[in-house]
Amino acid sequence: MNKYEALTAQKARTLLCYDHETGVITWKVDRSHNANRGDIAGVVRKGGYRIIRVSKRPYFAHQLAWLLYYGEWPSGGEIDHKNRQPSDCRIVNLRIATHSQNMANRPTKPSKTGVRGVHKHGTKYRAVICVEKKITIVGSFGTLAEAAEARKKAAFEKYGEFAP
Repeated sequence: MNKYEALTAQKARTLLCYDHETGVITWKVDRSHNANRGDIAGVVRKGGYRIIRVSKRPYFAHQLAWLLYYGEWPSGGEIDHKNRQPSDCRIVNLRIATHSQNMANRPTKPSKTGVRGVHKHGTKYRAVICVEKKITIVGSFGTLAEAAEARKKAAFEKYGEFAP
């Protein structure tokens, strides 16, 4: 298999073993002096994602977990980690999501208010939400708590189970 061919579930299953309860992927074969049969496959990169090289091509561990468990690559979207932990590749933690849903479930970046999507606007707090790259103002509120609650409600309405 050259590095440009797609990895099949059959080929992946000859090389890798996936424990869906722990999310750990191990090698079924000796790979080199650095990777032996039974070793955890791949390395953890910045951001916490595990990368596994198969036939000179890098794959995310969560993508390989999906392939090994379901026997096919995910169709119709991306794979989202429900608990936002990129190192947790248990099958119960993985789900198909649109790009927008996946971005909605990403960890919160630090903000001055400490609440995602809420910022100080004059003497009030403004709640905003971004859906499909379009920013929508939820409203302006007298307190941080009111703005945070409105933002949370709007996120649930827009993203459902993917809302943070």
